[in-house]
Amino acid sequence: DGTDFAFWSYAPQSLFTPASFTKDGYSLTGYTVPTTVTSQQDLLLAYTKMNSGNGGTPVDVKFAHALSVVRFKLNLEGCSLKSASVSKVSSKGDLTVGKNDDGEVSISWDNLSTPTTFSQEFAETDFTDGLQSQSGNKLFFMIPQKSADESKVKISITIEKADLSTETKSAELDVDWQAGK
Repeated sequence: DGTDFAFWSYAPQSLFTPASFTKDGYSLTGYTVPTTVTSQQDLLLAYTKMNSGNGGTPVDVKFAHALSVVRFKLNLEGCSLKSASVSKVSSKGDLTVGKNDDGEVSISWDNLSTPTTFSQEFAETDFTDGLQSQSGNKLFFMIPQKSADESKVKISITIEKADLSTETKSAELDVDWQAGK
């Protein structure tokens, strides 16, 4: 009835070494999250299989997000977020892309390593909706990961109060960051 064809895509291309392709998907090894947060980019992936017997049918390529977005929100009257950091986060891993039973793109990360701290400072202009949440290139794009038994992610923020004094707060949290969320 025809030959099976597979279409793979990822963007931006500059983030990876060449991919390894199989009939069931592809893998990209050695992805490392840039330590400079403003250099981080979203990672989009697609994988589509179809049969050439479908003659003339357009290829439906659906992209999925491979990274998790970490966004800080602040809702304290008279305070502004001056800096934020995320520590003990795996910054390197290998990615496998395929299809799940529902035909959707499936993404899995393995060989996570290299715990790193990512930090950035903010200006009031970095926020939308007053001082609620950062936008634009001030988001943290992280490899999806779940806290291990003894390993919690450390979150730290520094706020500036109305009297211009600053205060830093930190907490260690269990996380379950998922791709595309």
